[in-house]
Amino acid sequence: MNRSYLKYSFLFFVLVFCQTYIFGRINLMGAVNPQVFVLFILMVPVYDKAWLMILVFTLGISVDLLMGTGGIHAASVVSIAFIRHVVVRLVSNKNFYASEKLSIAALSKPDLFLYFAILISLQSILVYLLDALRIYSTARIGLYALNSAGITW
Repeated sequence: MNRSYLKYSFLFFVLVFCQTYIFGRINLMGAVNPQVFVLFILMVPVYDKAWLMILVFTLGISVDLLMGTGGIHAASVVSIAFIRHVVVRLVSNKNFYASEKLSIAALSKPDLFLYFAILISLQSILVYLLDALRIYSTARIGLYALNSAGITW
C-alpha cells in the first residue's frame, strides 16, 4: 500500500510539473494545449470518493495557480472525477460496488479507450466552456448588448 501511495504521489508532482512548465507552453493553433495532468485522475485507484475529490481539487488548483487560469482546471477535473465511477460502469458493463476499489486495471483495452475518450473530451469541453465565461467576456457581452439595444432604439 505504501508503494502505491509513493507511486501516485510521484505521478501527481510529475504531471503538475510537466503540465505547467512543458505542456502549458505548447499552443497549437493559438489556444489548444495538451492537458496531461488529467491522466492522474483517470489512473488513480479510488478507495474513498471524498479523498478522491480532495486530491483532484488539489491537482486542479495546483495547475490553476501555476498557470494563472483562475480555477478553470479545478472545476473541470472535479467534475470528471465526480462522474468517473458512472463512466466506468457504462463502458465496462461490470458493476463496481461501493466497497470495491475502482481501478482501470479491470477494464479491457476497448473499454479503457472509450473511458479515456469520454472523460478527456468532457474535461476539455468544460475547460473551454469555463474559459469562455470569464468576467471580461461577460462585460464585453453586456457592452455589445447595450450597444445593440441603443442602436435598435
